[in-house]
Formats: sequence, structure tokens, C-alpha cells
Amino acid sequence: RTNIRGAFRAGDLSRWPRDRMLVLVEDQVTSGATVLEATRVLAARGAPVRVWCAARAARAPGQLDAHGGRN
Repeated sequence: RTNIRGAFRAGDLSRWPRDRMLVLVEDQVTSGATVLEATRVLAARGAPVRVWCAARAARAPGQLDAHGGRN
């Protein structure tokens, strides 16, 4: 997660319609760090964000997730 920190920037979202959802589409979510960082940056600008993914990698029992928690 540290490696991806600061990788994304959001431009001016002041004209983004607040009743419109911004959707991030990710082809494969492994640790979730990429979508978490992109979502964090957009949400900090006030964008309502949803993430859609085509595939999600399963974690082995006890493996840490992107938040540092265990499953």
C-alpha cells in the first residue's frame, strides 16, 4: 500500500454533479491497494465513488488485506 501512496491525483471536481456516481473499473483486484488509493483521492475531493471489478483474488486464511486486517 505504501508503494501506491500518492500515485493518483484528482483534478477540479467542483463541477461534478453530486447526484452522479463516479465509477472506477478495475480488471482485477488483488490486494485492493490501487482502488483504495484512487478512491481515497477522489473521495477527498468529494466525489461519490463506486468500484467495479471483473475479478477479485482470494486471500489465503490469515493473509493480511489492504487495510492490514486478517480474513
